Amino acid sequence: MTNSRNHHYVSQVIIKKFVSQNTGKYFLYDKINKRYSYKQSPKSIFYLKDLNTLINQNGQIDYNSVEAELSKKFENQYNSKYEKVVKAIESSNMSEISENMELLLMGALISNFKTPAGKASKDLMLNNLLLDLGLNKKENTFIHFSRLSEYQNSYFKLAKDMLELMGDIVISIYTAPTDCYYFLSDTHSANLRIEEVDTIVEKDIEYVQRLNPVSLAMFPINSRYLIVCQSKRCSPVQESKIYSADAEMVKGFNRVFYSYAINTIVCENKEYLSTFIENEIK
Repeated sequence: MTNSRNHHYVSQVIIKKFVSQNTGKYFLYDKINKRYSYKQSPKSIFYLKDLNTLINQNGQIDYNSVEAELSKKFENQYNSKYEKVVKAIESSNMSEISENMELLLMGALISNFKTPAGKASKDLMLNNLLLDLGLNKKENTFIHFSRLSEYQNSYFKLAKDMLELMGDIVISIYTAPTDCYYFLSDTHSANLRIEEVDTIVEKDIEYVQRLNPVSLAMFPINSRYLIVCQSKRCSPVQESKIYSADAEMVKGFNRVFYSYAINTIVCENKEYLSTFIENEIK
């Protein structure tokens, strides 16, 4: 197997949905350096060398295991689920959307966790990982570290368990009008969390368990369709629905993606991107 060392924190199968239909280019804005650019391939967008490389206890380097799992369980199945969701949006079939949304939501959760900022410190990454899953128990570091091996090499398992913590979800879809375009940020999704506190007893020892699960994930699947998945615990009476966003709503959503971006946003349309930056940011 070829050792791929340029590892994407936002998968190329997602990035490809934001290519210009007219030019075949991807238009980028670097908000740190205030610089526009474009790319002609998703290979050079949202990646970091050796992001998913592992080193085992014997010092052996493994470039492929994490990438292979993501390819098999996520990327190879993404387009099929994506196409079903897009077709269902166009026919307003909410049951079909709900049936095929899980993998798309998992992709958003994985991307958000994989960003370089989220992995800048291994200790912070693993602590946050356990906090996401409600496993960071007070005064119980043995349990804390014994759970790491379950998740540190498997983004897919992490996303599955994060999704389970969300529970039943409400899906809201916002379709952009003509000549408006949703941005793809380097975090992919904008997430909100809730704090839940519970007391559990194990072997006559009482622990305070603090959960900080994702309660809402907002992410675009292409330039026209924005998905909001929200835990029903936070919105028990809301129903899944498709909404037609106007130009101001799209700008509002894009302001959120801009603010959540660590460094870079991608847009299908060069003129829309530059107009947004000039009018909404500068």
